[in-house]
Amino acid sequence: MARKCGSCNICCIVMGVEDLAPPKPEFVICPHLGASPASPGGWRRCTIYEDRPPSCRAFRCEWLRGMGSSQDRPDKSYILAHYSPEMEIQGSKQGEGIVLTELRPGVFEKNPACVHRFSKSAGRRKYNIAYRRMSK
Repeated sequence: MARKCGSCNICCIVMGVEDLAPPKPEFVICPHLGASPASPGGWRRCTIYEDRPPSCRAFRCEWLRGMGSSQDRPDKSYILAHYSPEMEIQGSKQGEGIVLTELRPGVFEKNPACVHRFSKSAGRRKYNIAYRRMSK
């Protein structure tokens, strides 16, 4: 069964978007996120979805690709897993891998089962794994 983003819009906050004018930096809410009048609770949706930039169109987190369990969706687990074709860890090129980004300080320690599931999946794919922590 294919996974869908649903109400999750974490990528619209975490990822930097160079092909927007002006470019959107990482960890900044995208200026194109707007309240959806059709949604209960008014969660935010992309107001330029049909014309979104190529980098937004191409991005798919690893949860969408089938990694992890249903409760590991980024807006529920507060952990975003994404593929990187060329990871760099402490100045050393590591090749392709999965980056786990902590969306709240300390969530790696609070949700070790999620970290384990993502790490195990990355290992099965022979990918390196990097952990990106939020500062407290």
